[in-house]
Amino acid sequence: MNAESTNSKTNRNLDLAEISIVLIVNNLNPGVINYDFLRYSGIVPGDLQLISQPVQTEYVSQLTFEGNLVIAAQSNRLIFSQPAKRQEQPKIIDIASKCCKSLPLAEYMAISINPSAVLSFEGEETAARKYITETLLKPGPWYEHSQEPIGATINYIFTLAEGQLRLTVSEARVNMPGQETRPAILFGGSIQYELAGEEQSTRLSELQQRIDGWSESIKAYSDIVGSFAQNQKASLANDNGSDQAKPEQPTSKAKQ
Repeated sequence: MNAESTNSKTNRNLDLAEISIVLIVNNLNPGVINYDFLRYSGIVPGDLQLISQPVQTEYVSQLTFEGNLVIAAQSNRLIFSQPAKRQEQPKIIDIASKCCKSLPLAEYMAISINPSAVLSFEGEETAARKYITETLLKPGPWYEHSQEPIGATINYIFTLAEGQLRLTVSEARVNMPGQETRPAILFGGSIQYELAGEEQSTRLSELQQRIDGWSESIKAYSDIVGSFAQNQKASLANDNGSDQAKPEQPTSKAKQ
């Protein structure tokens, strides 16, 4: 690894890209989630406008609002998602909470809080791929069988105090404003909490607590994802130090 490629790799940006809340619900009729219900029950703010026609079928209902905020329903789940913004509480937190209160008799079974973050790289086009295959994985003889730099996706399972985090690390590309796309790593997380209460009212109460405590779930996820970036930084520092410790080799000129 030469100094130029190392320095290009050290300029990285780790940003929370999206957050979604998924409620697992038994025997849900997707048709319950429609524009009139969301608007007239006060679940969706009055100033939040649709940006496309709602999708309404027997099996799925989906509404997309300004800012790419999506509310969807399937036969066994309610889904709320939107892009994440720094220093701003996602609107879907309040929307999901109000939706649960408006459907108190639904058979809620579990809640999943799903953040995703992007670690972008400048410079070398293969930087993101090498991050996975050379830092997170240990190269072996099998790498030699690929004619192009080998690619990989890694699935991790972390056991946390109150739930389980499933983390998928994969190669991606990110669009930068006014610039070309950059190589990046996508950290897709899913923290699922089972609702243990036997009584419906108990499960609903626990569900509300999980929604209200969304920031704690995001912090647990962010701490783990942040450690990946810190590990990469330390690895790059060690590699750079090793390069600097090597004596300079004389170069020979080819004969004319």
